[in-house]
Amino acid sequence: CTLVRIAHYYCPSNRACSLFSQVRVPLEVASLEGHDAARAVVIDALSMCCFVGVEDEEEARAMMARLQALWSKGGTAVRTAALRGWALLFTQARFGFSSSQVEGLLEGMAVFMTSDKSVEVRAASGEVVALLCSAYNLSLRAWADGTGDDDDDDDGSFV
Repeated sequence: CTLVRIAHYYCPSNRACSLFSQVRVPLEVASLEGHDAARAVVIDALSMCCFVGVEDEEEARAMMARLQALWSKGGTAVRTAALRGWALLFTQARFGFSSSQVEGLLEGMAVFMTSDKSVEVRAASGEVVALLCSAYNLSLRAWADGTGDDDDDDDGSFV
């Protein structure tokens, strides 16, 4: 909440926002160092700053890839923050993913949901699954059953 107020103060809608460009590198470095709790806070800040301060598709994709790389690194707090940060950025993505990318993401989330010992990581990965299924009109029930979808007239695309 505070980050959003700060971002809106420094980045009014009538001019280009440079907050993210100013804080990106220091936050990226801090997201890789230190205790997990501190890294998680930094990842949250990085995600929020990107969410409010980036309109460039390539920069948003790069940040999502960076967060995705953190999904399986660090402790519970870091992995959960990275998953939730990725999900936050996905909600504003103006670009689509190919069907193979979506399938890969869903497979990764299935691994987290079934084998991770952390309830927080399992919950965050479930949120990602729900977002992907909603965005690409996939049936959560069919996905959970492993059938892919329950619609006979689907052409197989995720667009």
